[in-house]
This record gives sequence, structure tokens and C-alpha cells, in this order.
Amino acid sequence: MFHFETGVKCLFSGYYFKMKQNAALLKVVAEVGSVSELARMLGVSRTHVSNWVAGRRTIPATKVHYLVQLANGKVTPQELRPDVFTKS
Repeated sequence: MFHFETGVKCLFSGYYFKMKQNAALLKVVAEVGSVSELARMLGVSRTHVSNWVAGRRTIPATKVHYLVQLANGKVTPQELRPDVFTKS
């Protein structure tokens, strides 16, 4: 089902996951200054980070804890990858 007023796919839960992931990752980007700077700090290309932000690719689980550190705790691993990290 597609909600035409908001442009949101209502029955595809993955869409909501990506929206939340992007919001958390944008907090990290804001904290470090730019997508380019975040890519440099992570040792990946700017394209990789841009794809994560756009929801075209999933953030590797191996990068999540470093992203949390870079954001000074403003995001949690659960926000970045709720499919991998669960609240304890």
C-alpha cells in the first residue's frame, strides 16, 4: 500500500528502518562536519557514506561502534542498525 499524501510505503517495514537509520547517520555527519570528513575518518569513499545516508546501502556492522564514538554518544548502535544491535 502506498500513501499518496506522504509518499510513504505503509506496508514495507524496511522503508521505515532506512528512514530511522538515515536520521541517526545524519546526526553523525552533523557532529563531524560533512559526509567527506566522515568518509575520511572511516577510511571509505564519500560515495559509500552517501549511499548509507540515502538508504541505498546498509551501514556495515563493523563501523557502527566507531560511528557512535564519532557522534559523541548522540546516537546508539540500535538507531544505526536495529537489525543487528538490540537493547539489553
